[in-house]
Amino acid sequence: MPGQSAHPSQVPAVPFDELWEVLPFDAGTFTFPADEPYAGEQGVVVAHALRSRDGRLFLFDTGIAAGHPALDARYHPVERDLEDALAQLGHGIDDVIAATNCHLHADHAGQNRRLVGVPIYVQRAERELASQPDYTIPEWIDAPGVTYQVIDGDTDLLPGIRVLATPGHTAGHQSLIVSTRRGPVLLTGQAVYSRDEWLGRPGREGRSSARDQARYDASLRRLHETAAVAVHFAHDRAVIDGGLPGQG
Repeated sequence: MPGQSAHPSQVPAVPFDELWEVLPFDAGTFTFPADEPYAGEQGVVVAHALRSRDGRLFLFDTGIAAGHPALDARYHPVERDLEDALAQLGHGIDDVIAATNCHLHADHAGQNRRLVGVPIYVQRAERELASQPDYTIPEWIDAPGVTYQVIDGDTDLLPGIRVLATPGHTAGHQSLIVSTRRGPVLLTGQAVYSRDEWLGRPGREGRSSARDQARYDASLRRLHETAAVAVHFAHDRAVIDGGLPGQG
């Protein structure tokens, strides 16, 4: 799909250094249920704040939330409040000028409701999926004041921040490639579940549960071709430093 740029009116009308600092932060935990792989084990959620030179933030995911009876009963989520997470980075919600989610499942977008008035960029296919029953928690995704900007395919959101469409886990999944002083850094989201999966080693993986395994494989191949200097994941705190297969 050809690259596209977000409409200028959707992007904050202020100049940006093209280089960003990538700040991963813990965004909650959950317990795998009995009928899923890794039953009884803890799962982690990792979100990322991208910091510009002047301290403005762009968020990639907001983290899991708790308080929904069905979700709580199945996954026993432990929420980490987004405001607390940002405070530990020396920031507040008011520093966030835009955001996106790798997809709109409740573990990645459960705290979107904290971003009132902040544009959140979402693939058209994902926005449509979020309206289907049992896909996510609608009252969190579409809380009052939460606004989405729909994009299609690869999109330059701000100088140095590019969305890569990486369907497979869901039809509207997306990843980010971010310009930093060290070079391009890849935020895979859940296009790749873990460091082990990235390196082709035994361990936690997402392919077997992907909604479209062929597209999952194609997205993984595409991400490997980015030659990023570092690779981050949404469900693994480990970071690949070097990026290419066999390194880290």
